[in-house]
Amino acid sequence: MRWLLPVVALGMLGVATARGADHIGTDFPVAAGGGAQGLPAVAHDPGGDRFFLAWYDSRNGRAAALDIYGRVVDGSGRPVTGDIPIARARRSQSNPAVAFDTVNRRFLVLWADWRDATNVDSDIYGRLFNADGTPQGEEFRIAARRGVSQKTPNLAFDPVRRRFLVLWMDRRHG
Repeated sequence: MRWLLPVVALGMLGVATARGADHIGTDFPVAAGGGAQGLPAVAHDPGGDRFFLAWYDSRNGRAAALDIYGRVVDGSGRPVTGDIPIARARRSQSNPAVAFDTVNRRFLVLWADWRDATNVDSDIYGRLFNADGTPQGEEFRIAARRGVSQKTPNLAFDPVRRRFLVLWMDRRHG
């Protein structure tokens, strides 16, 4: 069964109509690959009026393995890029999160990554992308602790201090 990752036409969210109700656009498929896609994340570039979308994706057909893909769309929801492979390491990558750096005009995508897992341990990895969706370097590890899984990352950008705040869940204290 093929799942589509639907996203509401982004440029239309929250616009009041003459009758006072919010105007919502129509759904449209985002992911072009086959297989299952899920757990979407999104961040907005206000200067370029574009969004970076990220999701887990099983299109590569590896048994029990997920990858992270993304795409840039404009403020109306029209694709600016095709699907962007973000993380395709061995084993699974899942739970993406995205934020936009308004100072350096770049996106940071995070995810939980099982590439080095000995049992059920996952680490947090990230990768930077320019505002147009081109990669800015390679993937890098953000959090790893042997014997403890790090998962469910989230982040925000602080323009005053010019840095990202990254957080995640782990069970280091049981």
